[in-house]
Amino acid sequence: MEQECKIRNKRVELRFTEAEYQVVKEKARKADLPVAVYLREAGLSKVLKEMLTPELRKILNTDYRILAGIRNNLNQITKAMHQEGFGKHAPSVVGIINKIDKTLDLWT
Repeated sequence: MEQECKIRNKRVELRFTEAEYQVVKEKARKADLPVAVYLREAGLSKVLKEMLTPELRKILNTDYRILAGIRNNLNQITKAMHQEGFGKHAPSVVGIINKIDKTLDLWT
Protein backbone atom coordinates (compact mmCIF):
# COMPACT_ATOMS: atom_id res chain seq x y z
CA MET A 1 0.00 0.00 0.00
CA GLU A 2 1.52 3.28 -1.10
CA GLN A 3 1.46 5.80 1.74
CA GLU A 4 4.25 8.26 1.04
CA CYS A 5 3.27 11.95 1.41
CA LYS A 6 -0.29 11.12 2.44
CA ILE A 7 -1.94 12.87 5.35
CA ARG A 8 -3.58 10.61 7.89
CA ASN A 9 -6.93 12.28 8.47
CA LYS A 10 -9.10 9.29 9.39
CA ARG A 11 -9.58 8.45 13.05
CA VAL A 12 -10.67 5.19 14.62
CA GLU A 13 -11.86 4.86 18.18
CA LEU A 14 -11.01 1.61 19.93
CA ARG A 15 -12.19 0.38 23.28
CA PHE A 16 -10.20 -2.02 25.43
CA THR A 17 -10.66 -3.50 28.84
CA GLU A 18 -7.91 -2.42 31.23
CA ALA A 19 -6.28 -5.85 30.87
CA GLU A 20 -6.42 -5.74 27.06
CA TYR A 21 -4.98 -2.23 27.02
CA GLN A 22 -2.09 -3.26 29.26
CA VAL A 23 -1.27 -6.15 26.90
CA VAL A 24 -1.32 -3.86 23.85
CA LYS A 25 0.69 -1.20 25.68
CA GLU A 26 3.35 -3.75 26.69
CA LYS A 27 3.59 -5.13 23.14
CA ALA A 28 3.99 -1.59 21.81
CA ARG A 29 6.70 -0.90 24.39
CA LYS A 30 8.57 -4.07 23.40
CA ALA A 31 8.36 -3.02 19.76
CA ASP A 32 9.62 0.44 20.79
CA LEU A 33 6.54 2.10 19.29
CA PRO A 34 3.79 4.36 20.58
CA VAL A 35 0.50 2.47 21.04
CA ALA A 36 -1.19 4.24 18.11
CA VAL A 37 1.68 3.46 15.74
CA TYR A 38 1.82 -0.13 16.97
CA LEU A 39 -1.90 -0.62 16.30
CA ARG A 40 -1.69 1.05 12.87
CA GLU A 41 1.25 -1.15 11.87
CA ALA A 42 -0.58 -4.25 13.12
CA GLY A 43 -3.69 -3.23 11.19
CA LEU A 44 -1.68 -2.78 8.01
CA SER A 45 -0.31 -6.32 8.41
CA LYS A 46 3.30 -5.34 8.84
CA VAL A 47 5.48 -7.71 10.82
CA LEU A 48 5.77 -6.48 14.40
CA LYS A 49 8.29 -7.90 16.81
CA GLU A 50 10.30 -6.94 19.82
CA MET A 51 13.31 -4.75 19.15
CA LEU A 52 15.95 -7.14 20.43
CA THR A 53 18.80 -7.79 18.07
CA PRO A 54 20.47 -11.22 17.94
CA GLU A 55 23.65 -9.62 19.29
CA LEU A 56 21.86 -8.12 22.30
CA ARG A 57 20.00 -11.38 22.91
CA LYS A 58 23.36 -13.24 22.93
CA ILE A 59 24.81 -10.77 25.45
CA LEU A 60 21.77 -11.06 27.72
CA ASN A 61 21.87 -14.85 27.55
CA THR A 62 25.56 -14.82 28.47
CA ASP A 63 24.93 -12.45 31.39
CA TYR A 64 22.03 -14.62 32.52
CA ARG A 65 24.22 -17.74 32.55
CA ILE A 66 26.94 -15.90 34.49
CA LEU A 67 24.46 -14.69 37.12
CA ALA A 68 22.92 -18.16 37.36
CA GLY A 69 26.40 -19.60 37.99
CA ILE A 70 27.10 -17.00 40.68
CA ARG A 71 23.77 -17.81 42.32
CA ASN A 72 24.64 -21.52 42.35
CA ASN A 73 28.06 -20.82 43.87
CA LEU A 74 26.51 -18.65 46.57
CA ASN A 75 23.99 -21.38 47.35
CA GLN A 76 26.84 -23.84 47.81
CA ILE A 77 28.70 -21.37 50.05
CA THR A 78 25.58 -20.81 52.14
CA LYS A 79 25.07 -24.55 52.58
CA ALA A 80 28.70 -25.00 53.63
CA MET A 81 28.46 -22.10 56.07
CA HIS A 82 25.40 -23.63 57.71
CA GLN A 83 27.06 -27.03 57.95
CA GLU A 84 30.31 -25.61 59.33
CA GLY A 85 28.70 -23.24 61.80
CA PHE A 86 29.33 -19.95 60.08
CA GLY A 87 25.68 -18.98 60.44
CA LYS A 88 26.41 -15.35 61.30
CA HIS A 89 27.45 -14.76 57.66
CA ALA A 90 24.51 -16.61 56.16
CA PRO A 91 22.04 -13.68 56.17
CA SER A 92 24.41 -11.62 54.02
CA VAL A 93 24.84 -14.42 51.52
CA VAL A 94 21.10 -15.14 51.45
CA GLY A 95 20.50 -11.43 50.79
CA ILE A 96 22.87 -11.54 47.83
CA ILE A 97 21.19 -14.68 46.49
CA ASN A 98 17.78 -13.03 46.77
CA LYS A 99 18.98 -9.97 44.85
CA ILE A 100 20.41 -12.17 42.10
CA ASP A 101 17.18 -14.20 41.97
CA LYS A 102 15.13 -11.01 41.55
CA THR A 103 17.43 -9.88 38.74
CA LEU A 104 17.15 -13.25 37.00
CA ASP A 105 13.36 -13.18 37.38
CA LEU A 106 13.28 -9.96 35.37
CA TRP A 107 14.80 -11.82 32.41
CA THR A 108 12.45 -14.79 32.46
